[in-house]
Amino acid sequence: MKTPHKHAALIAEWIQDTSRDLECSWGNDKWETVNGCPSWLEDWEFRFKPEPKPDVVLYYFANIDGHIWPSAGFLVQDNLKLTFDSQTGKLKSAEVLK
Repeated sequence: MKTPHKHAALIAEWIQDTSRDLECSWGNDKWETVNGCPSWLEDWEFRFKPEPKPDVVLYYFANIDGHIWPSAGFLVQDNLKLTFDSQTGKLKSAEVLK
């Protein structure tokens, strides 16, 4: 077994790979995090991992009548805080503020 490069783990944290050879059974044309030591195959492409986008946080005021108003930022009357994952658009958390 070949010994991995001494910085292989660090390199793997920085890069993603994909197989662009669609004739390969594993070629899925998706960027994936390198697991372990990169293969450096000729028909594979590599890129630096994009920086993760920060979560999107929105504040709202809701009342007993079921009306909900968004705010431009955290205001005293806001009583809801919603946090969304900016990569997936999915709700990560919902918090009731006092």
